[in-house]
Formats: sequence, C-alpha cells, structure tokens
Amino acid sequence: MEQRRGGALGVVLKEGEGRRRLLVKIALAHVDHPWKIVPASLIVFQLRRILGLRGARTTTASRIGVPVNLFDAMRVVLRKPG
Repeated sequence: MEQRRGGALGVVLKEGEGRRRLLVKIALAHVDHPWKIVPASLIVFQLRRILGLRGARTTTASRIGVPVNLFDAMRVVLRKPG
C-alpha cells in the first residue's frame, strides 16, 4: 500500500479496497468512523499543553467521559452477496 499524508491516504485505501473486493466478490455494506468515550481530564490536559498553560492537575474530570470522533479509526463492513 502506498503511503501518503492527509486526505490522499483515503483515496489510496479506497482504490486498493475496491480491487480486493473484486477479487473476493464481496460488497461494501457500510463505512464509518466510530466515536470513542474520552475522559474530560485528557481533553483538558491536551488543550492546556497545546496552549502552553501551566497549573494544577484536574483529577475530578477523569470520571467524566465525552463522546469524541477523532477520525483515527475506520469501521468497514463487507458483505458476501447472495
């Protein structure tokens, strides 16, 4: 698989996946990017780190989960026709 950065990678993956599906004769049923539950404390930590802020740690937010779609994973469902 050719490796490219950014949106071009999705194009390369789709082209390669199409060729594989033709060889095995399966149909693409569904593609999506699943959501994940991320601790609020991790979100706060990352924002503070990006903004260069220092201060006390936030431990109470670690019990709170926030649904986030990071677009770093892809779920592909293939179906055998017939």
